[in-house]
Amino acid sequence: MVALSNSNGGYLLIGVEDDQSITGCMGYDLQNIIESIYDRTMPNIFTKAEVVNIDNKDVIVITVEKGNQLYGTTSGEYFKRLGKNSKPYNPISIKEDFIVDKDYSAQIIGQSTIDDINMLEVYKLKEK
Repeated sequence: MVALSNSNGGYLLIGVEDDQSITGCMGYDLQNIIESIYDRTMPNIFTKAEVVNIDNKDVIVITVEKGNQLYGTTSGEYFKRLGKNSKPYNPISIKEDFIVDKDYSAQIIGQSTIDDINMLEVYKLKEK
């Protein structure tokens, strides 16, 4: 889940093997699966899950959105998707992908007017 979220998002199919054969799922608790993903990720990942019946077999489809921050497991592991595999994230890759030094003072604020500025805060800043 964290590898998908740290990459481009994607789907996890439970009940479909690597060779694409459909084995299906039995005796599952969809709510428990969703909560287990939430409980074992930091920050917590919210997923969508649904059951699709293919050839009279239940396949659980879990949708993972691309994250806007770095996600890891509660045990402190971080992964990124590389093709069809998940690979450990190294500190250099994490910095390149997630830590961006932005100069917010250089950004142009669109559709603003003088009424949007709190002059009291401007005077406080001048005093400092």
